Amino acid sequence: MKNKDEFLVKNNSNVLFGYRLSNASEALVGVDDDGFSFIVYKTGKVAYRTYICFGIVKKSVSFRVKKSLPKEITALIESNRSIIESLDCDIDNGSYDGSFSKFNFDGKIVTTLNLHPKKHDIEDVKRNNRDYYDEYKDVMRQENDILEIFDAVCLILKKYNIKLSLHNVKLPLSVYFSKYKIGEREYGKQ
Repeated sequence: MKNKDEFLVKNNSNVLFGYRLSNASEALVGVDDDGFSFIVYKTGKVAYRTYICFGIVKKSVSFRVKKSLPKEITALIESNRSIIESLDCDIDNGSYDGSFSKFNFDGKIVTTLNLHPKKHDIEDVKRNNRDYYDEYKDVMRQENDILEIFDAVCLILKKYNIKLSLHNVKLPLSVYFSKYKIGEREYGKQ
């Protein structure tokens, strides 16, 4: 199945929140796993896709969630709008290969490489690796800001039985085994 990776469309004004994990190494081209994307649209539609490579979709699942989920994420993004707007679009932490993490916060797309799920202890880095601190202190602050917002989105999603992390996503089994056509049933809080 070859589809355009909607996450990468910069002018897609329907995307409220998106996350895309992909391989960074060209040596991995052609492998059967190039990560996944998870998108929450402003309409309440959620899309989860896995990829082969080059944005070619391997598996795609979409469904609707309660209208309260996008409202909660919108409120979170709005309360962090100034932080989000201050983020660089491409954040270079000095690492190579590994995996790209791409975030879409209501149209602001931010890419970083090898983002670690634990926030940086910037003062500890300053004490123990002054050269790295001097070169990447702003990057560490931005990565911490991204993680703080991402973790808050994950907490919202968890209330709707969707478990998202930097490295995987777990959807409610009812999404896969529903007797209803995908996209016609709401999931989450009852």
